[in-house]
Parts: sequence; C-alpha cells; structure tokens
Amino acid sequence: MKVSDLLQNSSMQMPLTKKMAPTSGEKVNFADTISGFLQAVNKDKMTSSAKVADVVSGKSENLADAMVAMEESKLSFELMLQVRNKLLESYQELSRMPI
Repeated sequence: MKVSDLLQNSSMQMPLTKKMAPTSGEKVNFADTISGFLQAVNKDKMTSSAKVADVVSGKSENLADAMVAMEESKLSFELMLQVRNKLLESYQELSRMPI
C-alpha cells in the first residue's frame, strides 16, 4: 500500500484554500501546508474522542465506527510523526554540510 493511497482515503486530505492553491506564479507556503496537516490530525483526534465518548456514555451503540475513527486517528498521528522525523533528519543533514 502506498502513502498516496492512504492519503486519498483518509481525512488527512484538506481542502485547498486560496493560500495553498498555487495560481499564476503564487507559491505554496510550507508553514501553511504543515499547519494544515497538523489541523487535520487534530481534527481526527477530536472526532475519534467524540465518537468514543458517545459510545461510553450510551449516546451511540456504533462501536465499530468508534474503533475505526480511533484507528484512523492513530494512523494520521503516526504519519505526522514520521514526517516530523524526516524533516528533522533533513535539517540535521543540512546543518552538517560544510559551507
């Protein structure tokens, strides 16, 4: 399975805002892209927490949906950690380069 397949099927996809959609020479801001991914991870966590709370309090009996939401939240968090690790590795490698 490819990462692109996971991103197509997950809620990590975020809608392109005017800031993020490059148009006629406009550049995509890296900080906004990372911020969008962090917001998507946070949204997944909040959604899964709400679904679990509903099951625990008896408002919902859909345990399978809560479990799926928890797993999606876990996977999106793990993906975020891997992206962070790769960014740190890249920064450390650049800092070791002689000028």
